[in-house]
This record gives sequence, C-alpha cells and structure tokens, in this order.
Amino acid sequence: MRCSICHQDYKQTDIIDNYFVKDTSEATSTADEKAAQVCTSCEDNAGTIGFCVECGEWLCKTCVEAHQRVKITKDHKIRTKEDADAASGQRPVFCPVHKQEPLKLFCETCDALTCRDCQLLEHKEHRYQFLEEAFQNHKCLIETNMAKLHEKNSFVHHSLSQVQHRLKELNETHRKVEHEIKIAVFTLINEINKKGKSLLQQLENVTKERSMRLVAQHKDTTQLAQQITHVLKFCSWAITSGSNTALLYSKRPIMYQLCKLFKARLEPAPQSNGVVRFFCDPNFWAKNVVNLGNLVIEKPPPPTQPHSVMVAGPPISPGQGLPGKHPGQINLAQLRLQHMQHAAYAQQKQQQQQQQMQQQMRLASQMSQQHARQGGGGPPLVQQVRSPESSPRGAASTGPDGSRGLGERIKTEPETETPCSELNGIGATSTATTSTSTDRSHSKPKLLLTNGNAGKEAEPSRGGASEGNHGGREDDPNEDWCAVCINGGDLLCCDNCPKVFHMKCHVPTIKIFPKGDFLCTFCRSLSVPEIEYCDDNKRIKGEQSLNPEDQRRCERVLLYIFCHELSMGFREPVPSSVPNYYKIIKQPMDLKKVKKKLQLRSSQYYKSVQEFVSDMRLIFKNCAEYNEVSSMTGAGLVLLRRFKSLTGARNCASKMNWGKNKTMF
Repeated sequence: MRCSICHQDYKQTDIIDNYFVKDTSEATSTADEKAAQVCTSCEDNAGTIGFCVECGEWLCKTCVEAHQRVKITKDHKIRTKEDADAASGQRPVFCPVHKQEPLKLFCETCDALTCRDCQLLEHKEHRYQFLEEAFQNHKCLIETNMAKLHEKNSFVHHSLSQVQHRLKELNETHRKVEHEIKIAVFTLINEINKKGKSLLQQLENVTKERSMRLVAQHKDTTQLAQQITHVLKFCSWAITSGSNTALLYSKRPIMYQLCKLFKARLEPAPQSNGVVRFFCDPNFWAKNVVNLGNLVIEKPPPPTQPHSVMVAGPPISPGQGLPGKHPGQINLAQLRLQHMQHAAYAQQKQQQQQQQMQQQMRLASQMSQQHARQGGGGPPLVQQVRSPESSPRGAASTGPDGSRGLGERIKTEPETETPCSELNGIGATSTATTSTSTDRSHSKPKLLLTNGNAGKEAEPSRGGASEGNHGGREDDPNEDWCAVCINGGDLLCCDNCPKVFHMKCHVPTIKIFPKGDFLCTFCRSLSVPEIEYCDDNKRIKGEQSLNPEDQRRCERVLLYIFCHELSMGFREPVPSSVPNYYKIIKQPMDLKKVKKKLQLRSSQYYKSVQEFVSDMRLIFKNCAEYNEVSSMTGAGLVLLRRFKSLTGARNCASKMNWGKNKTMF
C-alpha cells in the first residue's frame, strides 16, 4: 500500500490503528457527560468539585468535607474536578486477551503495552514501567530525535536554496550566451548561418546535461524536505495533542520514520556551474567565416564526496530503547563553516577564472590568425579549461573547499604514555609496496587540513610533475572518515591502504605526528615491522610481559573490533546512571580500558595473551548478563564471533592459537 501524503510504500501487516484519531472522536462524545456530572456519594444530585481516586466516586463539596473527616477515608486522595476531567479524557484501551483489563503497563523487554494479567503471566520477570512513566520517557526520546531532525531540516532547505540558485544561474548564463551568439550570427547571417546553429546546438547540449542533473537533484531534495516537514508536523501534533496510549502504541512507526529520515542520504549542494562564454569579433570573423567562434567551457571543480548524514554504525530499530549517539552527524555550525569556506573559495576561483579567460582570448586570437594565414578550414575547436588545483596529488584533502575536514571531533583519552621525539621508519617495506610506490621514502604522511588552508600546498608534488600542468589531480584514494569514530578532522592516511585514523583513535595511540611513512596497525608487519611507534622504543624488559609480536597481534585484533560498526556501545565505560548495572556486573570492562592496558607504560599492562583474551570475552559476557535478550546482546554476540574469527581461539589453552589466522595477520 502507498501513502498518499508521504508517498511511501508499506506492507499491510505494518499498518496499525490510529489511536490519535480514535481519541479525538471519542473525546467529543464525552464532553456533555462531563458537564452534567453529579455527586455519586449522596442523593442530593449536587454539582461535583472533586473525585476520590480510592473510592472511584464523584464528590460534592459536602461529601468532600465528610470524606476528609471520617477516619477510614481521610487519607484518600481527592483530585479536583479539572484534574479528574483531564485524566478521564483519555479512554483506556483494553487488552485483546483479557478483555476487562486496561493496558496500564509498558513492558520494556518486549517493547509493548500490557495489562496487569499479561505482565504477571506472559511477561513475568520482564522490566516494565507504568503508562505515565513510560510516556514521559519515550516523549523525551522522540523530542531528542525531533531536535536532530530539525537540524537536518535546516540543512535540507539550505541545500534546496543552493540548488535553486545554481539552476537560476545556469539559465541566466544560457540566456546571456545565447544572446551573444545570436548577435554575432545576425551580423553575418548569410555567411555563418550553419555555423551559428552548430554553436547553439553545442551550447544547448552543455546546458541540458547540467540542467538535467540539477533538476533531478532539486526534485529529490524537494521530496525529502516534504517528507521531513510532514513527519515533524505529525510528531509535534502527536506529542501535544495525542494521548499517552496512542503515542506509545504508535511509537514504533514514529521512531522508524524519524530514524529513516535522519539517515536519508542528501547530496551536497552543487558547486558553481562554471563559466560558459562566447568570444567573437564580428568584423574579424566576417572575413574568416570558417573560424566563426569557439565556445570556451570551463569545467567546474570535481565534486567532493557526498557527505552522508548517516555513517556506518549500529542501526537503530524503531523498538530500541535508547538511540545510539550518531558519530558522524552534521551540525549547523559545521554547515556555516562549510558555507564560509565555499564563499572564500569561490572568490579565489573567480580571480583565477578572469586571468584564464584573458589567456584563452589571446590564445584563441593567435590560433585564429594562424589558421587564417594557412588558409585551412577544419572542425570547430572546443576548448575545455579546467581550473588549476593548487593541492597536489599527495595531499589528503577531498577537494578545494576542504569540506572533508568539517566534521572534526577529536576523541580525547587519558595520556599515560611518555611522548617520544619522532616516529621514524625502520626496516624495509615489502616488494609489492615498493613496486606500487617507488617514491614513498621521500614523502610525508598525508594529513587532512581543517584550519582553512585547504587551498594551499600541503606538500611538494611527487613524481616530478611539471608546474604548468593544470589538468587536475587524481581522486584521493583514501577514505573520508576515521575508520574508528567515523568522523572527519586531522586524519593520518596509511600509505598502504585507504584507511585513515585520528591519532587518538588508532591502536596504539599515536602521540607524535610521524615524519616519514606511516603504516597503520593493519598494514604493519607483525614479525619485522617496517616502522616503529613511539612506545616500541621504550618496551618493558622482563619475563612478565608480552613479547613484541604478541603485543602487535593484540593491537591489531583490538583495532579490528574498534573499527566494527557494532562496537560503538562497547567502547566507553557504562555510565553510573544506568540502573543497577554496577550491582549486577562486578567486573566492568570496555574496549577503552583494554586499549589502555595494552599501553606499555600502563600500571595494569597485560602480562600474557590469555589476560587480553579474558578481558575481551568479559566485555561481551557482561553485555549478555545485564541485557538478557535485546539488540545490545545481539551486537555483543556479533562482535564475539568476530573476535573468535580474528584470534582463531575458541578454547584458549596456554597460548592464543594465532597460527590459524596467519593469512590475516
């Protein structure tokens, strides 16, 4: 089935009753009954002023005073008529199994409304909340997601305005160039009629191709904006106007829509369409009809990688209790910074374009004169002028605007290690690495710039490229986001694989920016490492410590787990606000603590591989023990299987069986 408002397809099994509409229709029928309410405790039919919760009776003023004097009823809770009317305005929903029991409880384990009998029978020992308490908790949850979606909504409308502006700019450029071409053709209408039509057709093709892309993007962005607006309106109405029962009953589809739109991919605002101009001297070309004129088309800079609002991470199902903090979300401050950088870059590009156009005009004039002297005729020349890229191929910036570094959020950890002076490469790299990068020994590690200097040269051009080559650089092969925290910022690029890391996120932590080649833990040899990290030179000597090779193996396994998309909930210690966690779990453990214990200068440094494996298993054991059956338990099970596949150790004997995974290590 397809919704006529949000234009989305749904299965018939996913459609539920709309209790918001039911509550609205039933509220009208009960308005007259409330207005005529009389005292049920006496026979005077007097008007009521209160309602006894324990007795379940409406009371007049006299009965209220008597109720408070009698010893048996003086402790009863009496509500005012206004409060009682507000509470009774929400009609109860009865259990489909126990027809006489209203749904007063919310089972947290099953994520469903239950009655008292269902909770005692089918949901025994499950965690539950009363209806009002559950309503307040999930109301806060939905409001939090709405705030995030409001932020994305502003970005969507900003992108929509940019697309409209670019489309208008393209149409204006088309009309202007078309007018210039028609004037030139009118001057020499008899001699250059065919040539003029050819140029118009060429211009039409150029603009049509770009216009189709912009129109398609405008359509997609408009549809996304409509969906977000509809969901926000509905959620606001549901929270302010709907009942508690209706909100909780419809929580799953509401959360599904919020999460789906929050993760929806949005293409970035298009760059400038480039300058399309027509250069022609009618008096000159009247004598040289063959070379009437040329369209000089400047290609726009290569588009940056699309910033996906959702990045790899554990999916949030509609029934999940608490949403995970999204590691790569784009906030409004970042959008403003991106807009400022775009404006500065556009001004710089405009100056470069003016210089280029002057050079192209002189070049076209010289070529035309030379062609006229030779008396030769040939096909029209279409010159494609590409904007020069000031960043060399070796720099790790994603584009001229440096937008890849906008989401900088560097993760801080306790620094217990002694900083070392430098990180130098030792040993020899493998033959395959040398053959693919012969000049790597003279290069510097690539660092993503975020301080506004993305337009400057980050390092000398490699491979002996000539300074006059403005043909553009190749696309950066490295990834856009840190492999661990899925954020931008100052990133170290591995010279052997496309992965990039923050210095704090890498395992082990990189304390000093490397001066030579950099190989991540995945690519560095375990037995004969090509480079040494800072702590390798200060290894603890003694029998009660890991040998260097086992140390590197443990670090590699830990980094694999850190990079897994489901590891987000296991990286930090569980907050003390989580109810009863530290009463149930006597030995808490997390990935950050394991990483700290792998540091050579740690007071709790591992003395054997078995200790490392034991701590890793303890993380997932604690998860299963506290969460019982939930999405977190499923994530822990997936990570535990991944850990077993990496270590090749189902049963750990005297030493971890590393040999089964030599191909991986």
